[in-house]
Amino acid sequence: MTQLILLPGLLNDAELWRDEIAALSPLVDCRVGDLTRGETMAALVDDVLAVAEPTFALAGFSFGGYVALQVLARAPERVERLALIGTSAHADGPARQAQRRALDQAARQPGRFTGIEAFELPFVPNKRALVNSLALTDYAAEHLKDEFKDIHPICFWAHDHGLIHANKPVKTMEDLKGLKLRFPTRLAGEALRA
Repeated sequence: MTQLILLPGLLNDAELWRDEIAALSPLVDCRVGDLTRGETMAALVDDVLAVAEPTFALAGFSFGGYVALQVLARAPERVERLALIGTSAHADGPARQAQRRALDQAARQPGRFTGIEAFELPFVPNKRALVNSLALTDYAAEHLKDEFKDIHPICFWAHDHGLIHANKPVKTMEDLKGLKLRFPTRLAGEALRA
């Protein structure tokens, strides 16, 4: 049976691939690569190749796609098939590198519920609220245990594109003057106030 190594995206883990594993397990030997241990791309590639069969299929989502491409570059004779999902064949430019650093820093800030605010950064949300909410739930379970050690959240909700409900058309920032505004999150309020 062919081995299929699934590489998750940044801030994702094996749970990302749960449905795919369930569907594909009768056909291939599914394994999820752990992209949380290596400090460099080379180390991540080493980890993937260490658990891989002599030949294997490889799928990478988002950041996992970057790793998959490096695996392919290092050991092309071992990769039988490659699937890249929601990723790029190009290295991050300066703006995207800054966004990734900001996400990492936001998730590491001390204080109450600062890690969860990483999900409010403008480059994180998907265009579907359900995807955002599931990703936030998975992220919180894995990375925010300390942040929620004194409480037990029942669920997390993350929105998609923001909406403004008003009794008049709002097409410019000037149209917001005089309206009473409520914000679902602190960062959204600070952004609009700026």
